[in-house]
Amino acid sequence: LISLLAGVVAGPSLTGLVDPHELGEPFEVALELLGVSPEPALHVGASDDAELGAAAAGMRFAPAPLEALP
Repeated sequence: LISLLAGVVAGPSLTGLVDPHELGEPFEVALELLGVSPEPALHVGASDDAELGAAAAGMRFAPAPLEALP
């Protein structure tokens, strides 16, 4: 599973994202590349945009505990 996930990076450079209303698009691209529907998917992220984008794509979101890192 890790090798499958490590090969999927979808962000603004891949999707051409420029409009904040399209925040879900990179997540939708990643889901499509993985062949996964959004309902069981979980995005772990560190920003409000990440949370909004995951929600826009129909995914669940969990905050990354970055404050715990040294």
